[in-house]
Amino acid sequence: MPSPDPGQPRRRTADPGLAIERTALAWRRTSLGLAANAALLLRLGLEADEPLLAWAASSLVAAAAAAAWTYGRVSAGHNRRAFLDARPVARPQALRAIAVATVITAVAGTALGLLFAYQGSA
Repeated sequence: MPSPDPGQPRRRTADPGLAIERTALAWRRTSLGLAANAALLLRLGLEADEPLLAWAASSLVAAAAAAAWTYGRVSAGHNRRAFLDARPVARPQALRAIAVATVITAVAGTALGLLFAYQGSA
């Protein structure tokens, strides 16, 4: 059997723990959860008689759901290629963008929830 060429990157053949598939499924669950929250926000806003605000909030969360779904698909492909080429999988820029988007979504959701609650009690 010939010895591996030290100049060539080592290639793996399989992911024994299926981490890439589990991560892709987690992104799908995240996007489905965001889509469900978009529907709930729309319903809450329409019940509070704030259709414009409801559609705006719901659209933002639905866009986040679509972005999460897309990122999950793109990331899974990138991770598979990186794993096969024995390269690092983590991308710090993507992790920072996800952290910022999470904080923005949390602040916006809290603000909208408080606004709806305040308008509902008034």
